[in-house]
Amino acid sequence: MTTLMMRKAALPVAVLAATEIVLAGCSSGTDDAARPASGPSPAGSSSTVSDQDLGKALDKLVFSGGQHTSPDGGACLVAVVKRAKLSEKGQAHIVDTSGDDRGAVIEGVRKIDTGDAEVLLSPQLRSSFDACADAVLIPTGTAGG
Repeated sequence: MTTLMMRKAALPVAVLAATEIVLAGCSSGTDDAARPASGPSPAGSSSTVSDQDLGKALDKLVFSGGQHTSPDGGACLVAVVKRAKLSEKGQAHIVDTSGDDRGAVIEGVRKIDTGDAEVLLSPQLRSSFDACADAVLIPTGTAGG
């Protein structure tokens, strides 16, 4: 029974981790997410997506619920994803899905390329996403306290 419970909890935790990883890359340019080698499946689109479309989709994914959006149109998030070397097919899936259900997006990417799914779930990507989100959620010039 514990194994079943752990499986049910693993996907939401992994999705949250993936989102936070992408945010952290905006502030640290030294930690590139290592992309594991894997063969992409024939499924998925190979078309190139615009940075603007990818930014909107990532913005919706990271700031689910519509309470916040990044003032840069998701440019920080796009930079993180590209630095992590997410394939064009993976990027296209994120844009095509354009949803806020992180688990569904990552599972869809996993069907296209397991390496891309691992990139989305990596701790480096999570930290990078966190940095982008912090830039939006924590106003600059405010003293902690």
